[in-house]
Amino acid sequence: MEMSNEEIIRRYKQAKHKPSQIQILADLNACPKSKILEIISGEIFDNHAAARTTVPQEPHKKVEVVNSPYGEIDALESFVTDRMDELENQIKAMENEYKNLSAALLVIGQYKEMAT
Repeated sequence: MEMSNEEIIRRYKQAKHKPSQIQILADLNACPKSKILEIISGEIFDNHAAARTTVPQEPHKKVEVVNSPYGEIDALESFVTDRMDELENQIKAMENEYKNLSAALLVIGQYKEMAT
């Protein structure tokens, strides 16, 4: 191969017509299209693994009861909003994972179309 994996990934990401770019990259590097797909899908899965490790898993906080007429309600409200923020961060990470898996599936489908 003439190009580094990083250059192949960069050129693929910059391409306007990605299915054609796979064949072009394979021709430029004198390798089969399956090798290019392997490199591209490896990048997608590496990003997926990195996204999963960046989501910190914190233990749930205990609700502190404050001695005031609304202390318990305020403490509960604070707990619920904090937990919602934590869940929102986890959902964003899962959405990124879903997006990356969708992109991988698209590449696989395009490869199958070109093979037939």
